[in-house]
Amino acid sequence: MDLDNKTVVLVMGGSQGAAVIFDSLLTLLGQEKVDASFQFFILLGTKNAHYQEKFALFTNVMTYKFISNQDELA
Repeated sequence: MDLDNKTVVLVMGGSQGAAVIFDSLLTLLGQEKVDASFQFFILLGTKNAHYQEKFALFTNVMTYKFISNQDELA
């Protein structure tokens, strides 16, 4: 993946409140309001694993399961 010419966005959502963020991002992506110059890396919370399937529809989004400590995040 070539990130040199892309704007990289890290989205971290830890729990149920993050659903608003994830739903909003899915809406933007679905309406093509975000172009391919953006690459999203999304860290899902334990209550948000079902979003992995939804985000998989977009080539400029990578999702990761819940990360519980800073060593894993690094």
